[in-house]
Order: sequence, then structure tokens, then C-alpha cells
Amino acid sequence: MTQSYTDAGDPRVNPADPYDTHIETDPAAERSLLDDVRALIDDGKMVAEAELDFQKKRVAYGAGQAGGIVGRFGAAAVVALLAGIGFTVGLIIALGTLITIWGSTAVVTLVYLLVALGLAKSGQKRLRHVQTVISTTDRTESR
Repeated sequence: MTQSYTDAGDPRVNPADPYDTHIETDPAAERSLLDDVRALIDDGKMVAEAELDFQKKRVAYGAGQAGGIVGRFGAAAVVALLAGIGFTVGLIIALGTLITIWGSTAVVTLVYLLVALGLAKSGQKRLRHVQTVISTTDRTESR
């Protein structure tokens, strides 16, 4: 049972009878290129449909949870506002013992206005920076 050099290691050759001229054919060799392309397109469609279905379910889940999330953030904002109001009233009363109630109201209001002005200026600075970056990016992409 000697095999020729060309048959050595060929899985299609019958090892029991190396002189057997019948070579097993690969099932892929019996298909045409057109059949393979059609199968590939069908597989691609199936994968795309599965991915689309998965993404739809993700969006539906996120949308379903969004109401509860927004509600909790809204409630937290209301409670934080109430805490801020309580702090402000307490601060005015505490300062009222040192200066008049009207004076402490003016001081607390002025401090809050200065903080608000500082935050507005900071936001304006960041907005300008973002506008500069975006306008630079737009000009770079259009070239």
C-alpha cells in the first residue's frame, strides 16, 4: 500500500485502497458560485434582521425606563430646591441677629446673584470654546 507523493495526506484519497481512482468530492465543489453568493446574501439578511430586532428591543427597553428615570431626577431636583430654600431662610434668620432682617436678605441675595453671575460667565466661556471647536472642525472637513 504505497501512496504516490501527490496523494500523501490528501483526505479525499481512500487510505484502504490508494489505487482507488474514485475521489470523494467536496459538497462545496458541487455548488455553483451563484448558489454560494445567494447563501451569503441570505445569511447577511438574517444577521441584519437579527441585529435590527436586537437594537429595536434595546431602544424599547430604554424608552420604557426613561419615564421612571426622568421622574426620579425631577423629584431629586425638587427636593434639592426645597433644601436650598430652607438653607436660604436659615441663613437670613441667622444673619438677621447680626444685622437687620432686610440687611441679611440683601446680603444673601447679593451673594446668590454673584454666584449666578460667575456660573453664567463660566457657561458662556465654555459655550464660546465649543463654538470655536465646532466651527474649526466644520472648516477643516469642508476642505
